[in-house]
Amino acid sequence: MNLFPVNIVFVLFFLLVISLVFFLEAIMAPFVAGFILGYLGDPLVDRMEKLGLPRTFGVLVVFLFFGAVVGIAIFILLPLVLSEMGELIGALPQVFAWFQKTLGPLFISNFGLDPFHIEPEQIGNKVLENWVEAGGVMGTIMSRITYSAFAFLALREASFFLW
Repeated sequence: MNLFPVNIVFVLFFLLVISLVFFLEAIMAPFVAGFILGYLGDPLVDRMEKLGLPRTFGVLVVFLFFGAVVGIAIFILLPLVLSEMGELIGALPQVFAWFQKTLGPLFISNFGLDPFHIEPEQIGNKVLENWVEAGGVMGTIMSRITYSAFAFLALREASFFLW
């Protein structure tokens, strides 16, 4: 039996999915993250369902478990990040001198602003010019809400999404 054409189709499909995720990253990322969370949590939810627990309750427990893992990771990493920030704050005079010498002229030539003599109206004008990028924060927040909701649905209705 020759599986060569099947392998080619599988590889092409895989490359198509990867390219779609790459090119539509802002749109697809929440769905991919939600799908991964749903895929990872589905066996746990199935096991709880076999024990007689309602599926929604099992999904809630798995979500709380994933949240606890992320919370513990943050709890462990936060002191490391804070110590690094302390070292950065201690090195700020040298960083400022380096910025003034190297990046200051680049900042002036690229953005038209002198970072050492900024006036409030200059900041306002630059914000108005770049308002679309400034709205990216809301997009990030909505993205997090979307992938959480999709992950919940993927876990709740795993048979629909995964099989």
